[in-house]
Amino acid sequence: MINPSKRLKYILGMIFIFVLGNISFLYKKELLLDDILGILAINIAFLVVFVFCISIKRIDNVLPMGEATDYGKIFASVLFSWILVYAFSYCPQYFVPVICISSLLSCVLGDLDSLCLTLYFICILCFYCQLSNNILYCYLLVSIIGTMLANVMKWATQREKIYLYIIYFIVSLIFPCIFYYRANNRISEKEIIFAFINSIVSVLIIIIAFSRLQKRVQEEVRGNYMNLIDEDYPLARDIRAYSMAEYAHARRVSRLSAKCAEEIGADAMRCCVAGFYYRLGKMEGEPEIDNALRLANEHCFPASVMEIMEEYGCIIRKPQTVESAIVHMVDALVQKMEVLDADTMSSTWNQDMVTYQTLNELSGAGCYDESKLGMNQFLKIRECLVAEDILE
Repeated sequence: MINPSKRLKYILGMIFIFVLGNISFLYKKELLLDDILGILAINIAFLVVFVFCISIKRIDNVLPMGEATDYGKIFASVLFSWILVYAFSYCPQYFVPVICISSLLSCVLGDLDSLCLTLYFICILCFYCQLSNNILYCYLLVSIIGTMLANVMKWATQREKIYLYIIYFIVSLIFPCIFYYRANNRISEKEIIFAFINSIVSVLIIIIAFSRLQKRVQEEVRGNYMNLIDEDYPLARDIRAYSMAEYAHARRVSRLSAKCAEEIGADAMRCCVAGFYYRLGKMEGEPEIDNALRLANEHCFPASVMEIMEEYGCIIRKPQTVESAIVHMVDALVQKMEVLDADTMSSTWNQDMVTYQTLNELSGAGCYDESKLGMNQFLKIRECLVAEDILE
């Protein structure tokens, strides 16, 4: 969790970047006083709304990278975007790789926020460079397509990404040529060369920058999750101090939930953390769920983890996701096995019977009807738990 003073520095840094970016354009272009005042007013209004909305989303953990999205990354994305936009002002009209901006920003800010920020930069670029409406339409359309492609790119396989790179290339090549021809009723060999250069640069930037940024994001998200279940994490220490039995239970549920999630391709890290803190409210007493959510919120837990914690024991509502269903059934099974004495559970046959009976009862009671957990997934989870040593 970033401290308030550092957060303020990043916000002030973004304000400074916006001011510096506009000053750079004002120095480059000769504008009348009323134009300068108008654009400054627009910038101030946009900046206030942008910082306010991003701050609210960051607090609520609804940005695409969740807990991995800090103000440092937002600051870096804004800085990088301003550098690109200023560099684009020197490119030939129409043949500007604007498709890169929305694609890269979507990794940090999400589709809607990245598109809004990209459209702002395009308006600034067109205003300061006094570009025609036809060029503006070209840039806007290409940016929208870039955002849609970036949304698919996040979940695409390696083979699918190759197809997406080809689409990036075609869009960056064809659209500027079409809009250029529409405005001038002709297109020369020089413009076609510019279009090819624009396409190649766009694809190279996306291949290099997008892949590295996405990989870094995934690593940081995993690191943040692992930090939450580290034995030295404050809440983990609190659970251990409260009860070693409760701590052992949390470790078992965490380990088995992650294993089951991996078995069916669900979010293993989300299950791992949610499983560890599934019974966090027991430290505080009634109301357990409210107290658990309060503690989790104070430690800036990911919203996706808190959603599972809120569905603890099907008390408030039944599990709504596959991950929540996994944690619920693992917790119920581990709890039953811990209640039975060691002699009873010493036989592998006994453990298997308890596993089958417990999970079948939960499924038959309709606990997972709203979780979108398929029967095939349920059977895989059940067999995975049968093969595991529950009380390890």
